[in-house]
Amino acid sequence: MVAKTASLYLMTLAIVVLFYSYTTILGEDILIMDILIFMLVVVIGQLASYKLLIPKKLPQIWNKLAFILLIFAVIVFSLLTYYAPELFLFQDPVTGGYGIPN
Repeated sequence: MVAKTASLYLMTLAIVVLFYSYTTILGEDILIMDILIFMLVVVIGQLASYKLLIPKKLPQIWNKLAFILLIFAVIVFSLLTYYAPELFLFQDPVTGGYGIPN
């Protein structure tokens, strides 16, 4: 549970950081860069998950914390899908709106 939750958070953060870093530097969005970033982040996330699975058994509290963080991620993702704050990160590039309209 710990390995997969850590991987989920790591991959989500890495995609956001890498995407906005390169688009800020280049000033445009390039499809091949998006694909390469996705592939790189998946590899990094899976390697991180593997590294966390291999060592000795972690204390049970880590599994409980990982479960809580996983549930938190699902709840936040669900809420922000419908009730997105008006920040550039949540803006629909096609409609210019935020969240799913009612």
